[in-house]
Amino acid sequence: MDISTGFYLVLDTFLIGQSYGWLSDNLRRPFAYIFDRTLEFLSNCLKKMTENCNEEIYEYVFKDVLVSSICCGQLVAMGETCHVAMVKNVFSLLENKANAAIGISRSKHLFDNCADVVAPPS
Repeated sequence: MDISTGFYLVLDTFLIGQSYGWLSDNLRRPFAYIFDRTLEFLSNCLKKMTENCNEEIYEYVFKDVLVSSICCGQLVAMGETCHVAMVKNVFSLLENKANAAIGISRSKHLFDNCADVVAPPS
């Protein structure tokens, strides 16, 4: 599963929860607004990196696969705020929670290494 797939699983869970009404009306409205803003932000983040690089970074975090210099450049250009938000999204999934401590640490290490190697855009 790539990062975008993890993101859309969280989206599906939210939409299913809304359709079955597990959130009260008082909670749903502000939560939906926050969710819409988060969805927009994460969607914009996803557009800043190719699908291939999303998969490469996901593989690094979970399987220790090397990240190419091209993907490192895209990661740095995407920015740390987007990267952290995407990583938090992936590790918010129940299936990934057991690996969260290691994965978040690995993703931070990757971003820091890429930032050291790649000159940030001006």
